[in-house]
Amino acid sequence: MKRLFVFLAAIIALVAPAEAKTESSREFVERIYSGYAHEGFSPLRHIDRYFAPPLAREIRKDSAGGEVGYLDGDPLCDCQDFLGVKPRIESVQTTGRDAADARVVLDFGTVDVRTVTLHLLLTKSGWRVADVATKEEPSLLAALRRSNRKP
Repeated sequence: MKRLFVFLAAIIALVAPAEAKTESSREFVERIYSGYAHEGFSPLRHIDRYFAPPLAREIRKDSAGGEVGYLDGDPLCDCQDFLGVKPRIESVQTTGRDAADARVVLDFGTVDVRTVTLHLLLTKSGWRVADVATKEEPSLLAALRRSNRKP
């Protein structure tokens, strides 16, 4: 009888769906910036993997027709060329039940240091970047919407 219970428990363990570990907001940001260690990395090649639906939609509209639109670089590193960048996650703070802000310092060496703030949203697919703020542009999403409305 004991063997039967052990056998049944083993079968149930194999058949029952595994509880998926949800990536934390910090782990999501760490995963993003670990990509910059690899030549050729671009979050714009996998828009849905990194950006929340409203921002992803505006990014796609911006580049529709193959023309360079408002976005002429990588918004997550605030750059066109990320070689040699050393990202440092300064903070990740919860701002709501399904929201967080991440402040990332990007050191390009010499005297070029930039800071980006990623406004994160927890979607059905996991954490995604809902907006990007820099010193020069407080809302990438708003800027893209304005630009995409132009004829």
